[in-house]
Amino acid sequence: MNRKKLIIDLIVEDLRRFQVMISIREFKIENFYYHNYGMLVIILGIMDEEEKLDDYDFGGVYREHLYEVKYMPKTYFGDHLRPLAKKCYKALKKRYVEVKNRPNPRNRNLIE
Repeated sequence: MNRKKLIIDLIVEDLRRFQVMISIREFKIENFYYHNYGMLVIILGIMDEEEKLDDYDFGGVYREHLYEVKYMPKTYFGDHLRPLAKKCYKALKKRYVEVKNRPNPRNRNLIE
């Protein structure tokens, strides 16, 4: 399995999980978190195995796509979520390029 397909599959699973979390919120469970970024951390590790990517840099992009599932129908397999997962993957890749290309403040004196 290639990296891209694996990441998209993981995003689909996280989207499905988030739909379930949203649907059970009516039960008012205490200490309930709709989302943690555990899956995003895994995805970032797959995107770049050599460098530890900070989920803070990618969280907004990921969350933006995650919240779109609120308006989508729920199905058992979640195949209808695949286009959203692909869209999310493209946005994460775009953000990855932005993060990799920004100047590193720790290396500021090397640049100047």
